[in-house]
Amino acid sequence: MKLITIYFERNITIEIELYFLVVERIRINNELVSSKFSILGRVHNFHHEGHNYKVVLTAGAFGWWLDLYKDGSALIESAKHGCLILFCIGVGFLFLLDLLHKYMN
Repeated sequence: MKLITIYFERNITIEIELYFLVVERIRINNELVSSKFSILGRVHNFHHEGHNYKVVLTAGAFGWWLDLYKDGSALIESAKHGCLILFCIGVGFLFLLDLLHKYMN
C-alpha cells in the first residue's frame, strides 16, 4: 500500500510504501533505495545522486508520522504531539466515570 508520494524538482519522485504493516519500502524514481521490517516505524538512511536522505516513519495511535531530511535539512516534519496525551486523558476520564457509576450503584 502506498503511504505517500512526494514530488521534487528535476523529476525526482519519492514513494513510501507499507506492506502488511510490517515492511516499509522507500523508492526514488521507482528504484528501491531502502526496505526494512518494522511494526512501529523505522529510520531509513540512503544516498541518492550525491545527497544523503533520512526518512523517519513512526506509527501512532491515529496514523503514521513522516519526517524527511535531505543533507540534514528538514523537508517534511510531522507534528507528533497532542494525540497520545488526549487519548490517555480520554481513557482516564472513562475509567473515572466507570468507577463513579459502580460507586453510585
